[in-house]
Amino acid sequence: MEEINRTQIQSPPDSDSTVAQTSDQIRHATELPKAAFWERSEGDYELREEIARGGMGVVHRAYDRRFGREVAIKSVHTHLQHDRQVVQRFLSEAKITARLEHPGVPPIHDLGTLPDGRPFLAMKLIHGRTLTDILAERSDQDLGSLLGTFEKICQAVAFAHRRGIIHRDLKPANVMVGEFGEVQVMDWGIAKDRKGEADDRTELTTAREIAATETQTQDGTVIGTPAFIPPEQARGETDAVTERSDVFGLGAILCVILTGQPPFVGTGAFNTVKLAAAGNLSDAFTRLDRCDADPELISLAKLCLTAKPEDRLADGEEVAHAIAGYRAGVEEKLRAVEVEKAQAAVKAAELRKRRRIAYALALSVLAFLGLSAGGAWWANRQATIREAEQIVREGATRGAIESALSQADAAIRAGKVDDADLVLSQIEPRLAELSENTFPLQFADLRLDIRTVRELDAAADLRWSLQHNRTGYDEERKLYQIAFERAGFILGGPPESLADRIRSSRIRDRLVAGLDEWLEIGPDQTGLPELLALADPDPFRTQVRAALARKDLKTVRTLVAGVNGETLPPAFAAIVGSRTVLPADDAERLLRPAYAAHRDSFPLAISLGAASVQPRSGTSSEGAVGYFRAAVALRPKNLRARLMLILALSTRGQHEEAVREGKAAVELVPDSLRALNALAAAHYQAGQLSEAEASYQTALEKSPSGPAANQKVPEFRMHAVKTLSKNPTGRPASDAYLGLGGIRFDLADYAGAARAYQKAREISPDDTSAITYEGDALDASGQLDAALTLFRTAAAQAPPESSYQQYRLVVALRDRRLFTEAAEQSKKLWDLPIFVAEEVFPLAVDIALENHQFQQAHEQAQKQLGLVPPTSVARKKAEALNEWTQNLLSLSQLPPTEREKILQNQSTDNIMSIYRLAEFYRYSGARAEAARAYRILTGITSRVGVQLPSKVLISAARTTLSKSSPPTAVDRKRALEFLWAAAESLGEAHSQAETVESRLSTRKGAYFLRSDGDFSCVRNAQFLGQLPPTEQQSWQRLWAKFESIAARSDRAVREAPPAPRER
Repeated sequence: MEEINRTQIQSPPDSDSTVAQTSDQIRHATELPKAAFWERSEGDYELREEIARGGMGVVHRAYDRRFGREVAIKSVHTHLQHDRQVVQRFLSEAKITARLEHPGVPPIHDLGTLPDGRPFLAMKLIHGRTLTDILAERSDQDLGSLLGTFEKICQAVAFAHRRGIIHRDLKPANVMVGEFGEVQVMDWGIAKDRKGEADDRTELTTAREIAATETQTQDGTVIGTPAFIPPEQARGETDAVTERSDVFGLGAILCVILTGQPPFVGTGAFNTVKLAAAGNLSDAFTRLDRCDADPELISLAKLCLTAKPEDRLADGEEVAHAIAGYRAGVEEKLRAVEVEKAQAAVKAAELRKRRRIAYALALSVLAFLGLSAGGAWWANRQATIREAEQIVREGATRGAIESALSQADAAIRAGKVDDADLVLSQIEPRLAELSENTFPLQFADLRLDIRTVRELDAAADLRWSLQHNRTGYDEERKLYQIAFERAGFILGGPPESLADRIRSSRIRDRLVAGLDEWLEIGPDQTGLPELLALADPDPFRTQVRAALARKDLKTVRTLVAGVNGETLPPAFAAIVGSRTVLPADDAERLLRPAYAAHRDSFPLAISLGAASVQPRSGTSSEGAVGYFRAAVALRPKNLRARLMLILALSTRGQHEEAVREGKAAVELVPDSLRALNALAAAHYQAGQLSEAEASYQTALEKSPSGPAANQKVPEFRMHAVKTLSKNPTGRPASDAYLGLGGIRFDLADYAGAARAYQKAREISPDDTSAITYEGDALDASGQLDAALTLFRTAAAQAPPESSYQQYRLVVALRDRRLFTEAAEQSKKLWDLPIFVAEEVFPLAVDIALENHQFQQAHEQAQKQLGLVPPTSVARKKAEALNEWTQNLLSLSQLPPTEREKILQNQSTDNIMSIYRLAEFYRYSGARAEAARAYRILTGITSRVGVQLPSKVLISAARTTLSKSSPPTAVDRKRALEFLWAAAESLGEAHSQAETVESRLSTRKGAYFLRSDGDFSCVRNAQFLGQLPPTEQQSWQRLWAKFESIAARSDRAVREAPPAPRER
């Protein structure tokens, strides 16, 4: 036995420096006033056996020598005694428990330290058992006493709520029941003081942070017990934890009393808390419905266990009143039954008298009839009993089936078709117990709705695919058509009758959402807006749908501007806020309030996540990871959610986690090419090129010629496949080649990249992404004309929802100085549903400047500045572009004499002004003036030893050579000087480059001269042959220098160690 040192925290013994140090640490950590502890002599308590253990501390039986009584001593674990948070939480429990002077809360007797410095508290020792132990041994006759215990628990919690204290970990293990029925609610260590009187520094964590332990409250991981935790607490929503969270805990205890199990039952703590975070209570409600308890008790349990806090009872007091009212009603019924029994006993006595007289009179008759009649009577009696038993059994079976059908109906209406399917599968075998099955039509109707919802979800999953082919949505449209037709909704008939059937369907919301999804991707069938207007006759939604049908996305954006997403049906908000309708920022503004109001909506979680992870949109993808994790929690088996989570993690730079999620996706669906491609992409983004290539090769092995032989395709999807005459897995196979091409491209193997992209085109001939990427590879390898041809083809074939192909064509035209065509093609960018402001606007500005349109260029820059959020990473670039165009516009408005004054001031302070003037002259087409300004600029910088960027030097050479055709010997000499300086600048930039991206930039600068038409004359062998030998050799050495820089950059990229990619 161990003697407890009554040394107080603020007065450590001088003889033990270790205890003194530890005590000082605890005092510093908790900052408790000195008056909170009492001075005592040593050895006040005798520590005995351990009686309980938790995640934070341990409880021992102990003997209080001062008062001669047994007490319970609770102390923190030895390995946690220096943890400030643990000590704070422990002492907070002591203060909160001491304030709760109620028979249902154990009183605190003392507070001090153990000899090793650990703080302890002494409390009343309850001689009894935990409610968990009692429930494990109960019988069916114990329900009454258990409900009495439950009412006392509610009263104790109600008392705490009146004082602003929330327990946050209510469960049977934290309830002690004494030998005489006294009830004590234990373990207030993680309680929250709503009035702020106790220091509550502990924050809730989310499901992903839960450790392996499954049943205990774990210090530093999660507050609460997974199986009993309310959804808002499991999601880490600290501010949402209120008295209603404890009401959920009370409902969880009642659930165990009635069903024997807690609300959430999962495989391990992590999965259990994911169920809790998603508010998935279907299993608990099914168990409650199947238990033998009274409907009033079941309703009370469900009311406490609703996923949304606002739908629960307000606090413990309301639960206490409800259970007290139920128990009072039961007692009244029992008294009524006793009265009925007494009355029945009197009547039975009178009947017995009469029967005795009748028996005496009939005795002689019975003697005469003898056993002959007795045998027939006995046989009839047995047959009657068997028939009655069969009727009772059939009645019970029919009741169970009707109840299951009702549960399945409710689950389908709530969108939980998997739960409905499970209920039907479990009850269907009992149909064989019936002499006559009268339920086949009901089962078939429910099964049809389940199948329809799943088929619509499958079409939506394909529509949302990460690796979507950019040639359109033909397969998805066909899937929607087949899903509706198999459900009996044949479009083309009278819309009134179809609308009536949709409105009366139990899956009305999913049918309307499916029609909205079909409409948004551009239906093959006409009449969808009219049908939707009848099935969902809301004026605002009708207007939006009509605009979507016309592909009038500008009108859609105008209609939804300023609309609060919370007011829209979740599925409709998800459609309107999808990545093909609204720009990312607008989508987020619409979807955030919608998701806040409907956190159980899978489409909203997916749409909001997609809006948050738009590439280079200036928005942060920090929240996208959380949205996609929520989607995975809502539908753990949904591959789409996992694939989008991988993308969000990669965008955030969380590459290791993205790889882990990629492996989880492959484990979830081993034969899915999309999962394998996602894992390969995660490896690629992490810079693990060999692993990425291996994953892509695995995907191709599963699909050697395109389709995967082992990939399972749902039956209804095969209808679409046959109708479209193409295999649905061709896209993932081509995606694998696209991935290999990306790896080859980043390794500067442009020929290998082009071959991989060409293979992808062979599998999916209309895949405009593959066409564009092959153009990129050809462009990088110097095959400029062939590349431009591919860019034109891709832009012409790309569907309206694809912006990259058109953007890439405009860039190629701009780079080849085909400014008139570039300006014409760039107009199409503004009509696309998605455009990236920080890329499209600078491109438009550049094209406007090259066409001498300074006012238009400045207007485009101002538009970009107005669209880019102030907190965006692209804001500084937008501001710089706006300032640049403003300066050029101002120069265009100056008289020539004022511009000449700028050139006359050749001080070093005027370098930037001269550079702007040189660029202004170049954009204006005044080549001679531009060449003069560049010559002055380079003269000043060389005089002061400043090296100009290669881009500026190349511009100087370009304008000098283009002054006259052919260029004069003087101009050629100056241009040669500028280009040699540019080569030196590029070479130095290559030497200083530390990343793959910077080396690729250097390489691009070197190769860019190949495509610049202004240098074609001095690269032409015939023209160079006419020059003096010395000059001819100088030009040849110059071009060899640029090729050498490009080759060095390629080699450096190939030999670079693996690093995260951003391409």
